[in-house]
Amino acid sequence: MRVSIHLLSTSLVLSALLSGTSSAQMSQKSFQTRRALPSEPALLTFGAGLRSENDCQYFVDIKFPKPKPADLAPAALGKLEGCVEALDNNTPDPNDVTSNIDSALQTLKQTYNLSTPDQVDEQLITTHYLIRVMRRWADLNATSAADVLLSLDSVDLRVRGLMRYVGLLDPFAGSLVAGPAFGETGKLSPGTTSAGSGSTSTSTSGTAAVSSESKTTALAHVEWGSKHFGDESWSPVDFSFGGSFGLQPSLTLLTNPPPAGSSTSSTSSTATTSQYQSAFVWSLNAHGNLHTGSSAEASSFVRAGQVRLLSGNGATVVDQGANSTLEIPLNSNADRMAWFYEGGVEFNYYSKALEVIHAEKGQLDPAFNIALAYKLDTRFKRDAGVIGFDSPDRRLVFRFLINGLKIFDRRPDTTASKPYTISFGVEHERGFGTNPVPSGTQIIIRGDINLLKLISPTSGN
Repeated sequence: MRVSIHLLSTSLVLSALLSGTSSAQMSQKSFQTRRALPSEPALLTFGAGLRSENDCQYFVDIKFPKPKPADLAPAALGKLEGCVEALDNNTPDPNDVTSNIDSALQTLKQTYNLSTPDQVDEQLITTHYLIRVMRRWADLNATSAADVLLSLDSVDLRVRGLMRYVGLLDPFAGSLVAGPAFGETGKLSPGTTSAGSGSTSTSTSGTAAVSSESKTTALAHVEWGSKHFGDESWSPVDFSFGGSFGLQPSLTLLTNPPPAGSSTSSTSSTATTSQYQSAFVWSLNAHGNLHTGSSAEASSFVRAGQVRLLSGNGATVVDQGANSTLEIPLNSNADRMAWFYEGGVEFNYYSKALEVIHAEKGQLDPAFNIALAYKLDTRFKRDAGVIGFDSPDRRLVFRFLINGLKIFDRRPDTTASKPYTISFGVEHERGFGTNPVPSGTQIIIRGDINLLKLISPTSGN
């Protein structure tokens, strides 16, 4: 618990240091993907005809106004009226075509020359953000900008209607996570003595060493997340929650079974090892997020859930050549659902602006993620039979992930220049104290099948 409090306090210190600049930095990239209407009357538009959006650029460049007290400069008010009138003319109203809302969306595509769903999403998201910026300006002098505020309400209603139709206002979204996981485990050094009680045998001395045993398993699970509550305010802090469910690798503690014919109270000499095994895992999480840049955020999070091994009681054969042995779980009730809890901090960097990421629920697939967490796993509590270790149910977990990395083949004998795409991540767990439980590391690789074959041409994965 002390570790989790320390992690939380570290996050709060970071928040205090960064909050002074994050408000100015957030949304710096928000307008880069927005397509403004060209000045030339080359495109058909919805409503009263073509109107340039050149006046909108003023608010793109100066998003956070600092005007003279109690007054909105006449020049800014004129640009505000011009931009809002342009958006009013060029934004189709889905409420007028409820029998065929696709026609309103098609009109938007034609007006702004949009061809892909991503372009449509980004245009709607950034237009909605532009409306929020102009409302902030208009609120500086609500009397002078009363008509502007009414027009903004009308345009915002249309934009939200189109966003709702394409799913950008859905409160939840999910992402399928699949790929092979390579598990490298820790093992107590040979000659370690352990005392057995009942059906379990537990280590009492020895130091952790890396085992040569590893295992590759292709698993898949679903991660889901909510919208970011509070992200439409001008505060750099928001809140979100989510979870996961599906098949994931889970670190287990294994030991040799008692010799045949031995009594349950006998003492045996054995080693304890760890191994990643396939398990069904579900979890819920909550995040407090701090916007640390236009495309980045730092978070404090808590997570809780349950894990259950798929292989019944978890017994397995550890392949170590001539010394291969049968291993059984060190803890009792290994084949039952068990709770785990995590608390920590993480940092995410995205390939798009935060406003676009949050609306598209793209926080589930960051370009880069790094996290440090304190984990409590009730499977390894002392009352479950795991004794002789320092805090056997507590671990420190380190994770990082590079997602969607483009790989170019620079070999001179290749003819294709199309880049491969790969995602690579590492998760390492280690215990506490001078006599910790064995550690474990899993490596996750996802990407193009052809690239995976090039990396390991004989693996068959």
